[in-house]
Amino acid sequence: MNIITSNQPSALINDKLIGQIRIKEDRPGALKLDNNTIKIKLPNGFTWWNNPNPVQVWDATDAVALTCETADSGRTLVISNADKVTTNNTGYWTITGAKIQVDESVAKFGDIEATIDGASSYAPTTLVVGKFGNFIATVSFSDKTTVLAVRMGNGANAKETEIGKIIIQENAAGTLTTDRSITLTLTGGAKWNAVRNSDGTPTNNPATVGHAPSIDTVNSDFQGLSIGPWSFVGTQYDIIKTSIITPSNGKKGSKVVLEKGQIDILGDFKGDIKVSVGVTAGASGEAGIVDTVIMPANISADGPPTNVMCGEQAQPVADVIISENIKKGISATAPFNQVVVGFPQNIIPGLPTGIKVIDGDIVINESSLSTEVTPDGRWYISFIVKSTSSKPSNIKISGIKVTTDRTIPEGPLGLYWADLLSNNQILHSSRSCLWM
Repeated sequence: MNIITSNQPSALINDKLIGQIRIKEDRPGALKLDNNTIKIKLPNGFTWWNNPNPVQVWDATDAVALTCETADSGRTLVISNADKVTTNNTGYWTITGAKIQVDESVAKFGDIEATIDGASSYAPTTLVVGKFGNFIATVSFSDKTTVLAVRMGNGANAKETEIGKIIIQENAAGTLTTDRSITLTLTGGAKWNAVRNSDGTPTNNPATVGHAPSIDTVNSDFQGLSIGPWSFVGTQYDIIKTSIITPSNGKKGSKVVLEKGQIDILGDFKGDIKVSVGVTAGASGEAGIVDTVIMPANISADGPPTNVMCGEQAQPVADVIISENIKKGISATAPFNQVVVGFPQNIIPGLPTGIKVIDGDIVINESSLSTEVTPDGRWYISFIVKSTSSKPSNIKISGIKVTTDRTIPEGPLGLYWADLLSNNQILHSSRSCLWM
């Protein structure tokens, strides 16, 4: 039994037709009388989208009907001898109209090589049914930015969360065809910004991209190309996707420059943020660095760690120092100007006796010093910043006493600081071990 394909597409997206699959007997009766005569299984990330109908080409004197159905969560196309009739002459069937769906968060670029199994004897044992991406566009990056950890890309502090520019250049006009997609995947300690409720949960299901990359119209050359809105791929918020609406139709390939995309940056991360660009029509280029993340401020203890006991009240601990790493590291724009020093659960801080700026020119509202608790039982000290610094500044919180629960484990206790508090839900934080 020989199984081959013809007219393989150069690239695939969802609902994409693949080339015709041909099944030829090498001798009469080679096709077994079985419900699992031939099975064609796609690699991870690809599924059969439909159940195509095999057509017998010859020998017409032997009417042997084949049927198709999917199995294995759609990855396997099962071809069965429905009539359970053998051929007296060598048979030949074609399967036309088979479609493949792609999960772009899993699928890998290159040949889509299916494996062949089943009750009948067959050759070959693998079959290339198409290609996913064929590198007909190139990708580059420019204007790398420096962004701040403990920030969310919500537009209010755009320059603190904007990525650099992403440039997609077609190698020839019209190669990014209608409905093919472009994906942007973040690596590092960041997610694409999502529209969220005040408690930090996404406003929609599926989530809506908050501040997706926009097109730099000055430096782009569309040549008639247009793209659609951005949406998330999966639920991790690290991949966003758009589709080609209108292909380019000029004398040369289009050039699309994406800019001003905003990201949510994890509190504990510092280093490079990279973006990998995937184009189902094909794109070349390694992941490019679009940001370098720095920590806007650090938290530390003023002096050696303090020993605290389980189940004791009003135990004095070391003073806390919040040190900016850069000027304007802590925002003065509401609601980001509420600085939080948070404690682990089951540790309750009393109101500190004092707060002051010990270095630099950041301006704080000393009378705003307070202690509060989140709905899930995490206590924190907070205060308001009135004006940003013109040079890195240090803030000292003194006279802190804590009451501890008997259930807290022995060992280091970690505090965090955050400068975004929304509806008593601390969304981003930077942790640092302060006491023992």
